[in-house]
Amino acid sequence: MTRILLVDDDGPFRQMMHEMLERAGHEVRDAANGKIAMDLDREQPGDLILMDLVMPEKEGLETIGDLLRSRPEAKIIAMSGGNRVDCDVFLDVALRLGAKRALGKPFSRAELLSAIDQVMAGSAGA
Repeated sequence: MTRILLVDDDGPFRQMMHEMLERAGHEVRDAANGKIAMDLDREQPGDLILMDLVMPEKEGLETIGDLLRSRPEAKIIAMSGGNRVDCDVFLDVALRLGAKRALGKPFSRAELLSAIDQVMAGSAGA
């Protein structure tokens, strides 16, 4: 069981992901933006963070940088559909900042679970 912090501002998407990850055997906490995610991570760090990149309040790229400065060992998978710009640009920047994997939305359940397994096993690669 992996303890996952799921960060995404899209409520219905976050709820669907939360339920799917729990059904796959993971413990999940979620946050609607990076500010809330930082607070949750300080209170109780998880094993893995699934981070949307385009969010209000505190966006994902800024949050990834802050998380890795405070906790360099954090394992992060970046997710983006690129609401405003090409998602590949955001995902590439997230990888350069230190995310272990990057997933463009939409992605399949199998792609997500495979990425989680690979990151938790220590093998990276986008």
